[in-house]
Amino acid sequence: IDNHWVANFTYPAEWLGTEIVNLTATDTEGLSVNTEFGMTVNEPCPIIMDTIAPTAGGNITMSAGDEINFNFTGHEINGRNLYYHWALDGSEVSFEQAYKYITDMTSIGTHTIVLTVSNMPPIPMKTSVLSKSDVESSNSKTLAKTKGVSTLIYTWNINVVANKAP
Repeated sequence: IDNHWVANFTYPAEWLGTEIVNLTATDTEGLSVNTEFGMTVNEPCPIIMDTIAPTAGGNITMSAGDEINFNFTGHEINGRNLYYHWALDGSEVSFEQAYKYITDMTSIGTHTIVLTVSNMPPIPMKTSVLSKSDVESSNSKTLAKTKGVSTLIYTWNINVVANKAP
C-alpha cells in the first residue's frame, strides 16, 4: 500500500475566522489516524494605490545607459503590511517598495518589468503530501488559508535603444 496521499481542503464561502478541521486517514485495511488542523480564513481587503511612478504600466523607450525609478505607495484599508515583488523579464529583482532599472549596452532590446503588490507575504507554492508517519508524529498543525488575497499587478514594457531619437 502506498502510504503517501495528497489532502485537499475546501471550505464554505461563508467561513471567516478560525475553524478546527479534524482529519481522519483510513487505509484499505481499516487502520486510521486522526489529526486536527486550525484553519484561519481572512476576509479580503482591497489595496489602495496612492501614487505610482512612472504612470501605472505602459510602454517606455529609453537609451542604453539611462536609468528609471519605479515606485509604488499605497495602503490596505485594515492597515496590514504591503509586500512588493518586482520582476524583470520574469526574474525577481527586488522586494522593496521602489526599484531602479539601470541600463547599459547589453540592455538593448525589449524587456518587461512587473510589479506585484499584495497584502500577504509571498508563500512558495507546493503541494502538501502527508504520510502516515507525518500524521502520527504531529498532534496538531496549523493551516493558514486566506480567502481573496488582495493583489495589484502593474506591467511596463521597456524598449532600450542605442540612442533615443531627439
